Amino acid sequence: MSEYDVDLTRAHLLRHAPSAQSLGAALIDVAQDLLLRNLVDVGLMDLLVFKGGTALRKFYAGAQ
Repeated sequence: MSEYDVDLTRAHLLRHAPSAQSLGAALIDVAQDLLLRNLVDVGLMDLLVFKGGTALRKFYAGAQ
């Protein structure tokens, strides 16, 4: 198991979703969190610019 392996459970996804019907959106939200973490870890965040609502929420409001 590497440092980037993640074992997602239904309960973990439900913390990111208002209901069980929105688990697909929750999976995307978690995937975005993991991608951003990886970009920070490899030092690419100093070279990137993000724009849009998702970027604003992720960087200023944090993972929800």
